[in-house]
Amino acid sequence: MVNACKRTVLLKGLEPISDYHFSMVKSLLADDLKLTTKTQKEYNKIQIADLMAVKFQGAACVVKLIELYKHIGELKELVKILKNEKLKVAMKMRKKVLTPLERRSQEAAGAATPAPTTSGDLTSERAEETLVAQKRKNTTKENTGTKRNKVTREQIQPILQ
Repeated sequence: MVNACKRTVLLKGLEPISDYHFSMVKSLLADDLKLTTKTQKEYNKIQIADLMAVKFQGAACVVKLIELYKHIGELKELVKILKNEKLKVAMKMRKKVLTPLERRSQEAAGAATPAPTTSGDLTSERAEETLVAQKRKNTTKENTGTKRNKVTREQIQPILQ
């Protein structure tokens, strides 16, 4: 994801802007990226993209650029493009993550679950065992503290007299 976000920042975010806007972006990012005035003048778009990928990892890199571009009037169209690219990358990452998990769950479910029966009365021994095994026993917690004894009236009367 880091590589995809870095690609988005460089190719869709920094590459299309003018030198004037790039110097403005460098100036606004100087504190966040800890740029000195010398490095701010010397660094090109690729070096700034590398620094942003290190400092703001993942999608935060693109989000930071979007936040900057929102406040620059001429770059508002790039905000839409960057948001769309960020969503595309997020969707690709979700597919990559979900696909292996779904396969594992389907393989495990396919081997463990029996074929459905038409009658509710027909249950196998194994199914009954799993139903019994799934029941939880209620454990009562005993009070380990000291118990008070009830004092009868006969015991109280001699003390009062």
